[in-house]
Amino acid sequence: MGGQGSGNHYHWWRHPKKRAVEDCLAIDAGRLARAGVLRAGVRVAGSQRWDRAGGGGNSLGFVADTRDMDRPLLLLSYAVQAPPPGEPEDESYAVGLTTTVPRFGGLRWWFLCPLEWRGAPCGRRVAKLYLPPGGRQRRFGCRHCHDLTYRSCQESHKYDSTFRWLAEGTPFDFATVKRAFSRIGKLR
Repeated sequence: MGGQGSGNHYHWWRHPKKRAVEDCLAIDAGRLARAGVLRAGVRVAGSQRWDRAGGGGNSLGFVADTRDMDRPLLLLSYAVQAPPPGEPEDESYAVGLTTTVPRFGGLRWWFLCPLEWRGAPCGRRVAKLYLPPGGRQRRFGCRHCHDLTYRSCQESHKYDSTFRWLAEGTPFDFATVKRAFSRIGKLR
């Protein structure tokens, strides 16, 4: 016991974890609208920058053209690092925009996902577009096309086995023990 290969956490019966949206670069339609970039009847150019913890960063150039409200567009341009030992490659494409009218008035802006899902255009109306790290996919798209999840979803049942074990030796059921420890965690 304890020989070579022991301690390996790979299990063939478990699916690998999905990437989390928190690890991706993101474009937020609401943020662009609040900044005055997305509004009806204008053409606005700008850029967005993401800084990385280890230094360096990524930048994205965009042009929002909403003069024709029948076909509003957001033109994106940025450089993507190709797989090693590749040079950065430029990406440039259009993302469709659409609006809805909230009850309290005004316009709410949405992106139309520019990626293809199972051979057909996705076109899903989303508030955020994501670009996962790693260079496999080089275009921004919705979290469904990139098969992304939220980190909180991955961690929501992380300690369930511990709570079940604690509940075994007490008169309390699993749900009561989990609820009690959840409250303790919120106090910190």
